[in-house]
Amino acid sequence: MVDKDDFGLFAYKYFRKFSKKYAKEVFSSIKGDLQKSGIKTTLEEYFSKMLLIIAFASPVLLILGAIFTYVLTKNVLFSAISGILFFIISALGIFAYFFIGPSNTVAERAKKIDNGIHFATLYMATLANTGTPAFVLFKVISEFKEFGEISKVAQKITDEVEVFGYNLPDSLLKHAELSSSNNLSELLWGIRATIISGGDLSNYLTEKSKTFTGSFKRKIEEYVQTMSLFMEMYITVVIVGTIFVIVLSTIMSMVGGVMQDIQMLQLGFVALLVPFITIAFILFLKTVNPTEV
Repeated sequence: MVDKDDFGLFAYKYFRKFSKKYAKEVFSSIKGDLQKSGIKTTLEEYFSKMLLIIAFASPVLLILGAIFTYVLTKNVLFSAISGILFFIISALGIFAYFFIGPSNTVAERAKKIDNGIHFATLYMATLANTGTPAFVLFKVISEFKEFGEISKVAQKITDEVEVFGYNLPDSLLKHAELSSSNNLSELLWGIRATIISGGDLSNYLTEKSKTFTGSFKRKIEEYVQTMSLFMEMYITVVIVGTIFVIVLSTIMSMVGGVMQDIQMLQLGFVALLVPFITIAFILFLKTVNPTEV
């Protein structure tokens, strides 16, 4: 069920021997995160992609860095050293991006799953109370894209059972082990155990939905408190601070007689710094938003 990664295959074609020799050694610590991240590639192909990008991007940056430095300094030796530094920094940057990329993806997927798992579990519990079979629960969830990452996992489980002939407990076991979210892993483990033992699935899902809903309520309360705190900081630092700086700088310009320079400073403060802080504030609130799935 792994989709073909054309770029990864292309890179692997040229770096096969090197990747087979060093990929597991260099990237051994991210193998688990790579599987959980949903990135459709093998460890060797992923390592090959990094090598291919370094092979093409770093020399280009070396040349551009050397040219840029030479235009500024007219010093050939300094330009050559700068080019080499650009090469090393870019290569290290690309390596760092590929090394931490899977873990960041896993964390982002886990966050989205945890934000929506209480809705999905409550919906499944409601269906289970009507006697709906366990497999149908996942099939229905897979059709509701509003559940985000959970819908994708449900779709994979549905495809494995309907298309590839898995039995449901085996599919649940696979995705419980590969899930980026501990909550989803716990849910899938519990559903699997309930199915195998012949327990009451509706009772299990009802109890889990209560647990997840309680956790979600706490996250909402924490988010509201955080948002209130940052709103106060924003009003105090940005709004009131901007007014204070403008008033103070205007008074200073009247005393010192450098009105034009002060006006440029005020314009830069209002047109650049305030929007930058505002955008950063909005992005932060979006990042910690517990409703994004």
